[in-house]
Amino acid sequence: MEREKVNLLSTLQDSQKQLEHANGALSEHQEKVNRLTENLSAMRKLQASKERQSALDNEKERDSNEDGDYYEVDINGPEILECKYKVAVSEAGELKEELKTLKTQYQACQSSYEEERTRLEYDVTTLGGKLATLEKTSQTEREMKIKLEKELRKVSDVAGESQGSLSVAQDELVTFSEELATLYNHVCMCNNETPNRVMLDFYKQGKGGRSSPEGRGRRSPILLTKGLFPEPGRTDLSDGAPSPVSSLSSPGSEHRREPMNIYNLVAIIRDQIKHLQLAVDRTTELSRQRVASLELGTVADKDKEANKQTAEVALANLKSKYENEKAMVTETMMKLRNELKALKEDAATFSSLRAMFATRCRLWGHVNTNIPKTCLDMLSAPAHTAVKSLAQ
Repeated sequence: MEREKVNLLSTLQDSQKQLEHANGALSEHQEKVNRLTENLSAMRKLQASKERQSALDNEKERDSNEDGDYYEVDINGPEILECKYKVAVSEAGELKEELKTLKTQYQACQSSYEEERTRLEYDVTTLGGKLATLEKTSQTEREMKIKLEKELRKVSDVAGESQGSLSVAQDELVTFSEELATLYNHVCMCNNETPNRVMLDFYKQGKGGRSSPEGRGRRSPILLTKGLFPEPGRTDLSDGAPSPVSSLSSPGSEHRREPMNIYNLVAIIRDQIKHLQLAVDRTTELSRQRVASLELGTVADKDKEANKQTAEVALANLKSKYENEKAMVTETMMKLRNELKALKEDAATFSSLRAMFATRCRLWGHVNTNIPKTCLDMLSAPAHTAVKSLAQ
């Protein structure tokens, strides 16, 4: 559009220059014709005076030289003046014809100039209307862009809060897993059995994961960082250059928890509960065997009763502790299901917003198809995986 406007202006300037040159040439020819007309009128007056003077001189010479034998040519005589007059008249006719030709060319240039000027004025008016329409459209798109950025910021804040809840839940699950491992170890010691190596590995992994930075890094990859978008005051909307997705912060700014780690912890806790249940069953069986052996033995009734009560108390304590731990696990699982359900809804919201944002970016023409996945992709994929795993 700007290039067409510049071309039209240059064409208009060239036409104006040609018209000015034609006007200059026409004015020069007009001045020349005026000078020739003045010279012609002066020559006519001079010729008339010369004719009168020559008539008087001829009469005098005729009187004084009636007997003369020679004829003297007068340069100011009527014949010479007549020849000069004819030459001047022919030149004046030629100049008039040339003036007519120049007038015709001038009128043609004037008409073409008027047509070109009218066409250029219409083109300038049309381009001005298009430019105003494009400016309005650009302003509307800028406002829509700002609105979408604000909405995406709000969604990012909600995602940050959800990630905080996930972090708290993960810490609680790690603590609960450690307590289950300790309880299992205690039950095995009471049963004089060797604890399962898998449970000990879970216990060591839980302690190492909580204490070491490497474990924290494994359980807390970066999913979403604050500062995903620049501040509204710093965003230059006049030239429309910066893109909101390009302003990601540094990778080490904040650690986030991954929902998949929570799924792994839940699976570990389920396995721990199974092993603990087996250990408690073995403890119950051993207690029954002890009670049976005490009943069949020759020990006194008081010792039998005391041992039986001790075993029953221990068994009741173990059962109550097991029930408490089971209730805690059930409550934690319900909380995690609710949080993962909320994360699923957030993931759906993220997907819709991302699709809307991508559509707008394609309309603006600033999106490259080779850019990497955005943070919303990195957040929604683990959330969908965790939801599918818990659903199974």
